[in-house]
Amino acid sequence: MEVIVIIILIVFLYYQLKVKPKRVNSIPVNKFDKMVLDSEQLISTNVTKAKKFAEKKISQSYLTSCNWIRQNSNNETYTFRSNGELLVSKNGIVERKKYELIIDNNSIIISNNSISEMYNIVLVKDDFLHLHRISTNEILVFMNQTKIKDEVKYQAEKNYNQFISAHTESDKVRSDFEAIQNDPDIESLCYSFQKSWEEDNPSKTIYDYVAFLENKHFYSDYLFSQWKENIPEGTLTEYVDFLIYKKYIKK
Repeated sequence: MEVIVIIILIVFLYYQLKVKPKRVNSIPVNKFDKMVLDSEQLISTNVTKAKKFAEKKISQSYLTSCNWIRQNSNNETYTFRSNGELLVSKNGIVERKKYELIIDNNSIIISNNSISEMYNIVLVKDDFLHLHRISTNEILVFMNQTKIKDEVKYQAEKNYNQFISAHTESDKVRSDFEAIQNDPDIESLCYSFQKSWEEDNPSKTIYDYVAFLENKHFYSDYLFSQWKENIPEGTLTEYVDFLIYKKYIKK
């Protein structure tokens, strides 16, 4: 009997000292380790993909192919030269710095005298360059100066053409108005057209006639107001004559 008790005691102690602690300690540790490993692998995978994507987009030739205007900096311009020199121009004053592009970790080092700063290249896309300034934790946005000049030129030409077109149209409106005013025959013809329409539409008003001449279902003073901007002295009756002239008389 004593032997059996001793055997049971030995088995119990062995279980408490060897088996149970191993099971209690190993399960949480393994789960935690697995979570950390999975997280590290996930972050590593994403960073690698991000770096590969950025590296495909960035190169020294990309930096040196144009001047870069820094956004919100009063036209501060960065010029990366192929010899590693960086020219920073602001209001015509040029400051000379140095830069080093590190493609392996997708970053750039900019040196000014004895001070060097590292910037992470976070995005390069569609003529834009985004740099993360590590020392201040800010994002610097740069734009391709050539593209900006092209856009400014395009908008200037567009605005000029619109200006010329508007003034040309204004001149035409004034010319047609004066043609009616200076030719009694044209004025008489306009009157005849209006009277003929009124006889055919006795229940209609002059506003209905304006809508008819404008090819509208209902009257609106929008076009009349636009016409008044060119002919401020004109009346609604004269506007009717103008529409008749444009629709039936002018060749």
